[in-house]
Amino acid sequence: QIFKTFKWLAQEPSVLNMLENHGVVPSLVTFLAELSQSNPLSVEATSISQDACSQCLLALFYLCKLSRPRQEQAALAGATTVLRALVTGDHPLKAYAFVMLCDMTSASLATRRLLWNH
Repeated sequence: QIFKTFKWLAQEPSVLNMLENHGVVPSLVTFLAELSQSNPLSVEATSISQDACSQCLLALFYLCKLSRPRQEQAALAGATTVLRALVTGDHPLKAYAFVMLCDMTSASLATRRLLWNH
């Protein structure tokens, strides 16, 4: 439920800077990495984990969509590796991950270096 809340907040332009200033971008990257690598045993847990991963990805997408500094923040937090894994995997929202990776190419020199390293 918390990821849905962040997703809805990230769609509101008036709170984007507050979320950035409170360190939400690196936190979402960390949670996305953990959720995308989790391997729950039951079908119900898999469904819940996939939904949480999707909500987390969408929240990160909306936060980083128009802001190069937030894209760089996400890349420095390790988002490039996670996004690449989602794109090459079988995730239902891999189109969003792909768009984020493409947008990161114009964020900064540091972000481009991270992309080249992976």
